[in-house]
Amino acid sequence: MAHKRVNPADVTLRPWALSDAEALMRLGDDRDIWLNLRDRFPHPFTAPAADLWLAEHINDHDVMNWSQKSFAIWWRDELTGGVLLKRRENVHRICADLTFWVGRPFWGRGIARAAVRAATAYAFDILLGLERIQTFVFDWTAESTGVSEGPGYTEAARVLENAGYMLEGRLRHYALKGGQYGDALLYARLRSASPPSTVRARPR
Repeated sequence: MAHKRVNPADVTLRPWALSDAEALMRLGDDRDIWLNLRDRFPHPFTAPAADLWLAEHINDHDVMNWSQKSFAIWWRDELTGGVLLKRRENVHRICADLTFWVGRPFWGRGIARAAVRAATAYAFDILLGLERIQTFVFDWTAESTGVSEGPGYTEAARVLENAGYMLEGRLRHYALKGGQYGDALLYARLRSASPPSTVRARPR
C-alpha cells in the first residue's frame, strides 16, 4: 500500500538525546535496517545497546575540528530514523561518509529523501573544511551475490540520486553481513553541487 508523501518542511534533523532511547530501540530493532548499515548499528537493538549507541552519538559544538555529527530524523513530533556524517582522516579529511536510515513504519513517505538533502546542505553550509560527501549503498541482490532475487537498483540509491549524488562505481564483494557477501554502490556529492534544502537542522 502506498503511503502519503510527507511535506519536507515537516522533517527536522535534531541532535540525539538520551531520552530518545525507547523510540530508537523500537525502530532500530529491525534486521532489514541492520543489514544495510555498518556493524556499529547493533542487532538485536536492546535497551543497553540503545543507551550505549546514544552515548557515542551525542554531538559536540565544534564545526571546525569535528569527527562526526549524528542527528535524529524527526517528522513532526515523531522520531523516524537517523543520519550520520563521519569525517575521514589525514589527506582524506575533506571527505565525510554519510549514513542514513528510516524506521519501517515510515518507509515510502519521502522522509529519507528530505533528511539526506538536509544533512548534505548542513554539511556544506556549516561544517568547515568539507569538500566531498560519499556513501555506500549495499547491494544484496542476485546481481552482486548470485543468491537472492531482485533489482540491483535500490530505494536508497533513488534517495541519493534525488539529492544530487552521483554513482561513481560498484565495489564488488565489499561488505559481509549475516554471512553473505554483497557489493557496494559508491555515491558521492561535491560541495560545488550542494543542493538547496528547506529542511531544518538543529545542530548543537
